[in-house]
Amino acid sequence: LGRHVGHTVYPGLMVVAASAHWALNAVGIAVSVRTVCIYLAPVLSAATACACSFLATEVAGEGAGLFAALFMAVAPGYVSKSVA
Repeated sequence: LGRHVGHTVYPGLMVVAASAHWALNAVGIAVSVRTVCIYLAPVLSAATACACSFLATEVAGEGAGLFAALFMAVAPGYVSKSVA
């Protein structure tokens, strides 16, 4: 039942999740790996939208930055991979 997660998930996602879990526990924030995995995708999605906005703002101005972040936030292919 289900899928083989180790074979169908990008290796970088597992490394980032494990690193975030280790770092949070190292600074005294006790979280489970499951909690980290649930919140990691939306946090990285928000960071990507911000980075896209900053890049578009530098290239074409504030209006372009706003639209770039908006389009990144509502892109169906991107939203499907970033919801918990």
